Amino acid sequence: MRLRKSGGVRKKQETSCVVITGASSGIGEATFRLFAQRGFKTIGVARRGELLKKFSEELNQSGCQSSWYECDLSDQQASVDVSERILAEHGTPDGVIFNAGFSANKPFEKNFPTDRMDEITLNYLSPTWLLDVFLPPAKARGSGHFIAVGSLAASTSFPGNATYAASKAALAALWQSLEHEYFRDGLSFSTVLPGLIQTEMSRDMNAWLPRRSAQSVAELIFETLHKPGMAKTNGLENQAILAMTRLFPETTQSVVTQIQSLLAPRKGKS
Repeated sequence: MRLRKSGGVRKKQETSCVVITGASSGIGEATFRLFAQRGFKTIGVARRGELLKKFSEELNQSGCQSSWYECDLSDQQASVDVSERILAEHGTPDGVIFNAGFSANKPFEKNFPTDRMDEITLNYLSPTWLLDVFLPPAKARGSGHFIAVGSLAASTSFPGNATYAASKAALAALWQSLEHEYFRDGLSFSTVLPGLIQTEMSRDMNAWLPRRSAQSVAELIFETLHKPGMAKTNGLENQAILAMTRLFPETTQSVVTQIQSLLAPRKGKS
């Protein structure tokens, strides 16, 4: 278990405080930078502390407010510890963005039990461990926004990522239930469902799908923080897929099955 925090933290801030997990690359990094540059006090959490430290120092030198914590969020105790330290040193955050995730990008028969456990642990269980810490004080305060970065695969599963899709579907169902459960307590639960994004997780994939930038998802997350909602996605093609899945589920599934050879994530040539 590794857990490390940055120095020079002030306990009280007038600006809004947002926690972002998986902030060392991809969507998380883009979101970490965007919120800091737009005046938020941002707190990044990720395994790769040296990267977070670098990003945080760059942002702070430009006049932003950011802090970083190194933590393996697939470790339950580490997840609880880092959440409790954030509460103690920064107070209850105004928003928590659950972005950290993992996909093995393998067909089911090649997706070993360890791969499946890693996907389920980081994509579904880890957010629940952080909620155990952040939810009670937010409820007591009467405000707080929790945003889960899921995947379009949670709604329209594509070949080659069965367990990943299942874990993201579980996360989406959890968030919808929590939105109903805590609505009267002043809390909001929103989901953002990106399609294929150009990140480290997808860089070796060769799939016939449009790739959008991590920055576009960061912008959508920023918008969602101010306008809560369920199953928001970016790009007209992704919005069309989501709409078709809701309106014509059997037809959409049939189409995906017929053209799966064009949609299935597969490793590109090395």
